[in-house]
Amino acid sequence: MGRRSVTSEDRARAQRLGNALEQLRGNRYSTERLARLADVSVDTVRKLEQGRSAHPGLFIVSAIVSKLGGSLDEIVAKAADSS
Repeated sequence: MGRRSVTSEDRARAQRLGNALEQLRGNRYSTERLARLADVSVDTVRKLEQGRSAHPGLFIVSAIVSKLGGSLDEIVAKAADSS
């Protein structure tokens, strides 16, 4: 089973997810500190926040949102909302 193609909607959703994560992080943590707390790479955090991860892993996004004290449901809703 191969990867599915990335569509323009996937890219738009990734950008909305990145914006929501960046907004949630605010100035509370540096990218490096958040990566350490969530036990993911700095590059992973950057890719997510910059909207460069069209199909991010659920557990990675969940770990980041959890360390930021946010709601995964709210982040997913913001990423899904195309209005």
